[in-house]
Amino acid sequence: MKRFYLLILFLIIGCNSESSNYTDITTPERDIQYYELIERVVVDDNGTSMTIMLPEYLIKQESSLPQTINSFELFNEETRMMVAIDKLESRNTLNVSNKDYIDATNKAFTDEWNSDLEKIEEVLPQQIYTNLQAVSFRADLKINDKYFLERVLYYIDSRLEGTELEGIMSVEYNYKTIHNKRQYSINIVFYGDYTIASHYAFARSIAGSIKFIN
Repeated sequence: MKRFYLLILFLIIGCNSESSNYTDITTPERDIQYYELIERVVVDDNGTSMTIMLPEYLIKQESSLPQTINSFELFNEETRMMVAIDKLESRNTLNVSNKDYIDATNKAFTDEWNSDLEKIEEVLPQQIYTNLQAVSFRADLKINDKYFLERVLYYIDSRLEGTELEGIMSVEYNYKTIHNKRQYSINIVFYGDYTIASHYAFARSIAGSIKFIN
């Protein structure tokens, strides 16, 4: 039992069951044009490269955090938005395939946790995520023939204390997958008094454009 909960903690915050029902959320060209997205290339230090379609106004940042490959940001009076691409390599990621990772997560969440979103809130670090609310969680998605999970949260990020974003509510759309023995997370965050629906289609269009080149 202890081993099971450690595995779930890894999968959600960051395996061989089968699931045959996946939802393909790959972004169609019409949505790329509608949101005026342009291609950005992200390269990891293990040789992995991927493309993602983002608004041109987001500015690429080189991160000092070892887990963040790149972030793309804009903070002004009209837009407070960040897209960050993170990586994680561990013993678990070295020994699981992309599909098995998603299938195992889906089975654990639905069968063992009875799709209880409060379980996700319990395993996330409360010292970072304050006023936390898990809104949705899915581990049955496909993007460009790759399997993904999706997690949507409301929270106040305590790491932003002392900045202009201190105390401001965040809406985070998080997408995870496995590639080249690493977990990759795409975090799309909007800062401000928004509902989930305010940016859901926009965030999905960004996430649905992710494509691994090698």
